[in-house]
Amino acid sequence: MRIVIPFAALLIAFITIRKALFKDSSSKVRRKIESLSPSEGKNPGSSRNVGKDKLFLQRTRLFITKRFDGSLYGRKLKKIFETNIKNASWERFRAVVIACIVLFPPAGALITAQPALLPLTAFIVGIAPFAAIKYLGEKERASILKRMDRIASEISMYLKCGVTLADAIKMCSPELEKLCPQSFQILRNMISSGKPAEEAFLAFAISASAEELELIARACLVSLKTGSELSSLMGAIGEAVRERASLKRELEVGTLQGRLSGLIVALLPYMFLALSVALTKNTAHVIFATPTGLLMLAVASILDIIGFVWIRKILRIKM
Repeated sequence: MRIVIPFAALLIAFITIRKALFKDSSSKVRRKIESLSPSEGKNPGSSRNVGKDKLFLQRTRLFITKRFDGSLYGRKLKKIFETNIKNASWERFRAVVIACIVLFPPAGALITAQPALLPLTAFIVGIAPFAAIKYLGEKERASILKRMDRIASEISMYLKCGVTLADAIKMCSPELEKLCPQSFQILRNMISSGKPAEEAFLAFAISASAEELELIARACLVSLKTGSELSSLMGAIGEAVRERASLKRELEVGTLQGRLSGLIVALLPYMFLALSVALTKNTAHVIFATPTGLLMLAVASILDIIGFVWIRKILRIKM
């Protein structure tokens, strides 16, 4: 019974996280259709009870989210989330964090049969979202930079063909605004205030930390001040941008084996632990219900995380 309850709590957490991350659009459409269709043949008493249940759940959810957003932890987490992640929903991430904070610490205390570990588990679950935000922010930033490289190649091609920088920005403006809305707002404000397109584009590239776009903007600015021919410069810059993107792809392919090896090595101890628990009944008691086993598990997890981070640092080559 001591094992069944924690696993049930973990299952509830998994279902909550899955619903928060992957909302079923078909259920939304079905609810809209049902709301538009006439309610003939329905029992008014049952619909009234369903409405009360939904209202109670909505009020409970609203109360929890207001308490979470009003706390110091929630405000700090939201600020870091909005700073690092642009293309994700805070509401979904908040639902995942609340589900983990509510369910994981009691489940861990029940599995280990050590109530004293409840504060430690809550602390680990509390700091985990910050690491998750950092990881998701790095992934999103890498994806944005890849698309910025492609946009830089397109802009250099436009300029090489004789198109002005202002027209090239207009042709690429939908994707630029989608990738970096705040930086694009700076670009738009500078152009509307009468600044040259070259200076505005340079400010956009610096704000978005796009090295290739910054190189193109500086070349355009030099051409504007000196009157030099831009097409020849764009030919060399476009070729450099394409070679740089090709080198990045080759670097990713070359380090793929090392990254997979690091992931497999990091997961092997936990896979072996799960296999041992499944095959031997006494293993779970020794690992999770004794101070020595918990100490061994903590030390092994710390060493495993350090090794995984170390491998990632070695394989992360900046260009």
